[in-house]
Order: sequence, then structure tokens, then C-alpha cells
Amino acid sequence: MFQLLPYSVGRLFRRIRPGLEKITYHDPFFINAPETIRLTSPAFRDGGRIPLQYTCDGKGISPPLEWMGIPPKARSLVLIIEDADSPACEPRTHAVITGLPGMDDHIPSAAFRNLGARYLAPDPPPGHGPHRYVFQIFALDTLLHLLSEAPLKNAVKEAMRRDVVAKGCLMGIYERSRKNGRKPASPSRNPKRPDF
Repeated sequence: MFQLLPYSVGRLFRRIRPGLEKITYHDPFFINAPETIRLTSPAFRDGGRIPLQYTCDGKGISPPLEWMGIPPKARSLVLIIEDADSPACEPRTHAVITGLPGMDDHIPSAAFRNLGARYLAPDPPPGHGPHRYVFQIFALDTLLHLLSEAPLKNAVKEAMRRDVVAKGCLMGIYERSRKNGRKPASPSRNPKRPDF
């Protein structure tokens, strides 16, 4: 979707970002949950670049994930992926998975669809700079009872508000440059026109 935007438009909105403080992980209801879960990916390190195949510029498949350190009292897990740097007031949601078993486990590559979840692959606007995609896992001491099999993030946050007993996160970075974005427009008749 965003790959079709001109590079100059991405540059224009470069400072518009919700920031990490607005992701679910830092929501006031979950801020004090113990950070005892270790969430990792064989595909990229924490704070590292998300490989192309897991983005809209590649195959757009979901990356493999692994987690450990789930507390014994956990009955279920929730996984939420958000873009902390989307050009909007709120982080863009890239996936919500509920009902995962409350135990150390993993999800292989391209397996989100097998869990009934939609994966919106990283798709930052060209010229907007690096985007931080935060993979967040929450352990709950209960099973969520939701009306929809694919609930919206806000409904999930509301449902798990008092039940989070541990959490963990993994951050991946992806930036779309001129090369992997839309080709720049033809040069202006005025060669001194600034490129922004």
C-alpha cells in the first residue's frame, strides 16, 4: 500500500509518529506486568533489520517466533504486533493472535494464517525513515472469551486488562528507501528545486 507513495511524501511526514509509548506494551494497564518472557526470532535479532521476505517488498510472510519464560500460572498467550512509527496518531496494528497455549513454544515462518490470524507485513512509506515493529507477547492467567475469532486490538486489550501476569517483546526495524520504494519522479524543469 505505502510502497506506491512518492519518496517526497514520506519525507514530508517523517516527524509524524506515535512512538513507543503508545504501543500496547506500554499501556497503563500492562506497564507493571513483569517482563520475564524472552521473545526471539531465528530470522532477526532484537533491534535488527527485518529480512525482506517478511515485508511487503518480499513475500510478505510472517516471521518465525520463539518464546520462553512463561510463568506456570499462565493459561493463554496473546501476541500483538504494532508499528510504533506509522505516520498516524496511533501505532498501526500488524497482527493480533489470541488463544495461544500458556507455555514456552514457537511459531514457524509463514504460520500466522494457520492460526487464523492476518499478518500485515511491514510497509513503511518510502522516505519516512526507519520503522520500529514491536512484537509483543502477553501471558494471561485466564482464557479470553471474545465474540470474534479475529478480534480487533482494542477489544483484546479491554478483555485482558486485569489478567496479564507477564510480558515480553522483540523489536525489528525496517526502512523503505528510494531503491525499494517507488522510483522518483522525473526531474523538475528547475534543476535547483530542493529534493525533499
